[in-house]
Amino acid sequence: MKNYCILVAVIALLASCKGKTQQASDAQGDANQTEQLAENERNIKTSVYTYKHETEVGSHVITFEMQGDWPTSESVVGDSIREWLHKQIMSRYDTIIDAKSPSKFAEFTEMYFVENEQKAKEHQQDGGRWIEIAKDFESDSIVTYRFRETTHHMNGEKAAVQYGATFRKRDGHRFSWADVRKKGTAQGRPQTLAELLQKFMPEYELRPNSDPEGGLILPTAAPYCVDEGLMFLYGWYEISGQNEEFSAGVIPYAEIMPFLGKDISETLGFGENETPEPEE
Repeated sequence: MKNYCILVAVIALLASCKGKTQQASDAQGDANQTEQLAENERNIKTSVYTYKHETEVGSHVITFEMQGDWPTSESVVGDSIREWLHKQIMSRYDTIIDAKSPSKFAEFTEMYFVENEQKAKEHQQDGGRWIEIAKDFESDSIVTYRFRETTHHMNGEKAAVQYGATFRKRDGHRFSWADVRKKGTAQGRPQTLAELLQKFMPEYELRPNSDPEGGLILPTAAPYCVDEGLMFLYGWYEISGQNEEFSAGVIPYAEIMPFLGKDISETLGFGENETPEPEE
């Protein structure tokens, strides 16, 4: 009977050790999975995608070309980037396609462009549409993508658009004007964002490019992060008054921080009241 009790105690002890070992193994597995996820999120994977095709329309040729850094990361931020790229084109056609597929994205966009050009009454010259997608900037917490589209219509008209967007990696949030304050404090005195932007774009100092409260009018598109600071990009005619020109200004992080909301400021690595010192 004594030996039986000892045997039962040994079995119970072994079972207890096995349970603790399994719990430790599960915990280590969860930790490794979290670490691997963090590593995947830290560097947004891309593939260089190139698509080019020509279509003859009478005596003219339509060229469609798309190239650049297509995001392939299977993550919340990867989905957010692809959705944004999708909207740059597909919102015009009110159509939904597979946003993860660059080939479907390119082929569908080309189809609509060619159909519209074929319906046009005037075919004075060759036409084309060129799309460039680029990953412009990346840090541990954010990634910035840029989209540019240039169109030469067969009736001789030209058009171009260019946008940038910054995404937060942990949740895919895309920064917008809602993350930026229009008023702040610089060197102890109140200042508008328009006035600060004027400082870094002095060539556009005259009205009618002025904001009613002073400084430049702000661009329609939300600013986005680049290596040097926050980029403000204007479309054609928006500020320069000249065709075929994108105007832009960059405000260094050291000076833009007072104008950023708490959330974006912390994402960039600064606390609510922590502003980096300007470089000499």
